[in-house]
Amino acid sequence: MEKIEELRKNIDVIDRKMAELFEERMNASYEIGMYKKQNGIPVLDREREKKILKNNIKYINKPEFRGYYEEFMNELMHVSKVYQQKQMGDIRIAY
Repeated sequence: MEKIEELRKNIDVIDRKMAELFEERMNASYEIGMYKKQNGIPVLDREREKKILKNNIKYINKPEFRGYYEEFMNELMHVSKVYQQKQMGDIRIAY
């Protein structure tokens, strides 16, 4: 049981780092959202999203992780877009 606790502590450290990076990314997303709002630029930029995935997926060394990373990044970008839309007063909910 000691080994699993040690492994979980490592996950806890990584999760804290990810929380800090998430907040940093959302702050950057806020700034981008404000710029877009002031300049009449739409929130959605599919080409930018494709470029982000293409450029960053190469940093994933284990091929079996790439699909999971892509899913993670798509969800993260979705959260950022929702946040930007909220800033712009452009909330749309679809089911």
